[in-house]
Amino acid sequence: MENNDKIELLQAPITKSGQSEMVDAVCQKIMLGELDPIKTEIALKSLEEMIKLIRSNYHVKQITREECEKYGKTFSKFGVEITNSSRTTYDYSGCNDSVYNNLIVQQNDLKEQIKIREQQLKSEADISTGEVLNKPASSTTEFLTIKFK
Repeated sequence: MENNDKIELLQAPITKSGQSEMVDAVCQKIMLGELDPIKTEIALKSLEEMIKLIRSNYHVKQITREECEKYGKTFSKFGVEITNSSRTTYDYSGCNDSVYNNLIVQQNDLKEQIKIREQQLKSEADISTGEVLNKPASSTTEFLTIKFK
């Protein structure tokens, strides 16, 4: 990897105050022109994607979980509190329950009806009745889309 393909990754702080200080320092450097804002944005997006991939890696998750289990349910390490937790999820698709399946069909029908009504409200008229409708409030959020090649 060439040096100009990356921004040096500093060791991440592991306290709220350290995080806040680092955020303030980076923002200040961007505002003072000491850091290229576009290159910084790309580096931040890259970090997000790498973090997601590392944290979702099955083997890394297993090793981390095993290490944490050595310390009990809740423990402190490096100045942070860590709790071993779990979450149960259910898949109802195989239950073959007619009441549940009927409710899902109704839910999907309602979602479709809501989409249609939202389109009518955006157009400020109900085409079937000619009724003039109040247009919904809107706001626009600007953002960058970054795709790595």
